[in-house]
Amino acid sequence: MRERVRNALPRDVVERDGVLWAAGTDPATWRGFRISPPGEAARAAEQLPAIEIECAMAWVLQQHGSMGEDDLLRETARLFGFARLGTAVRAAMAGGLEDLLRRNGAQRDGATIRPA
Repeated sequence: MRERVRNALPRDVVERDGVLWAAGTDPATWRGFRISPPGEAARAAEQLPAIEIECAMAWVLQQHGSMGEDDLLRETARLFGFARLGTAVRAAMAGGLEDLLRRNGAQRDGATIRPA
């Protein structure tokens, strides 16, 4: 299935970390994320690309400023349509936070996360 999808795409599409990028798109400068439209089911947490979680988390921090880590995970999960932090959702959000911290998009100050 994956190969059929890949063959249907333009040749200049690049795959990085399980995400397809149009030619000329720099993942390092990407800031977008997709949320489910009202009335539609949320994507499964395992289907959310880490870059989208990271970008959504950066947006939440810009809107709220410093937040406790659990609050940040919860608010970001809500953006994607999750009402609570179950095991899979928490793991996906925590992975996005670690990516955001690693790329210097935020800073950890004890249990508080601050925008970079």
